[in-house]
Amino acid sequence: MAQQSLAPIGTRPGDLTGRWRVVLAVAWVLAFFAYAAIWQASVEIGIGTWWIGARAQPTPTFVRVLPSLLSISMAMCAIYNVPRLVRLSAFGVVLATIVAIPDFTRSIGLGVAELVIAGLLGVVTVAAGTGRYRLAPDRFTGGNDTSAETSDRTAGTAGNSASETHNGADSDGVMALFAPPEHP
Repeated sequence: MAQQSLAPIGTRPGDLTGRWRVVLAVAWVLAFFAYAAIWQASVEIGIGTWWIGARAQPTPTFVRVLPSLLSISMAMCAIYNVPRLVRLSAFGVVLATIVAIPDFTRSIGLGVAELVIAGLLGVVTVAAGTGRYRLAPDRFTGGNDTSAETSDRTAGTAGNSASETHNGADSDGVMALFAPPEHP
């Protein structure tokens, strides 16, 4: 019998649950605002990060918006539930760490703030990895039963409806959830 999942329709094994996707998206949006705060702090203290540059020689616009672009694109990936979201978020954390490292030569405080952002994103990503949909184990057939034997066992209590399907789901497996356990 095919394994069934209690996940909502349209989810794939490995996808994050809805709540963890929201948590991951919110974390990346908050990272966007944290990078904006670092930008403002670096302008006010007069020490530009490597991605902002000095006032006299600012970096190109594309380079200045890299941390913001990273955080917004990762939040959008979480909102749109792209496949392998946890791995993609982990890659984003690595990129955020790479963004932070060169700033230790310019301003240790700003580098530490950027590294803290990357670390907190890493913690949220690891925690979100625990909230993924998985296939349910096939524990109702005993391992040696075939789907025909399961159908015969549940047919006595379910009548003819055990062999029908409802919304594409296998009713035999659903009925096996309600069948009493067999004792040898």
